[in-house]
Amino acid sequence: MSKDRLNVQADRNTLTIEGDAVLDMPKGMEPIHADVQHTRYSRSFTLSGELESEAIDARLKDGVLTIRIPKRREFRPRKIEVRTD
Repeated sequence: MSKDRLNVQADRNTLTIEGDAVLDMPKGMEPIHADVQHTRYSRSFTLSGELESEAIDARLKDGVLTIRIPKRREFRPRKIEVRTD
């Protein structure tokens, strides 16, 4: 799927991924059989309140979409220093 045919959108606590795949055939050829029934893809995910939806990062490389959603700072684990008296 190309970047032009891909839509990634965050709205409040919902992440939606939509795409429209194009099955290119070499010139002069016709498909006899295809396992793909629909070329339109849509999927929605409910995001946890622990996630920072404003900082979502989406990357497309070699046909693989990678989405990173960081946790909000207040929900990230932190190391606590142990002091001695």
